[in-house]
Amino acid sequence: MNSLSHESGPHPTHEITHEIDVRGLPPPEPMMRVLEAVAMLTAEDRLVAVTERRPLHLLAELDARGHRHRCEEMADGSWRTTITRSSSRERTCP
Repeated sequence: MNSLSHESGPHPTHEITHEIDVRGLPPPEPMMRVLEAVAMLTAEDRLVAVTERRPLHLLAELDARGHRHRCEEMADGSWRTTITRSSSRERTCP
């Protein structure tokens, strides 16, 4: 299933959270779709990517592009990676 949705932050003119679910897609589709979505983010937006496994290749590419990311493993074994565009390098994924 692949979906992209968004919700407004506390103030409509500030941050928006987008979510993309790329579980079930064959490689390299999950990484390609997430990177396409990241490219469309503004500095105030964030993207939550839901993947079947820890997205090691995606994390390396996000680091190379200077984007911040935070990962968490979900109870069902899938991973949620929250990504924000940034020139600073803050890597908080295990």
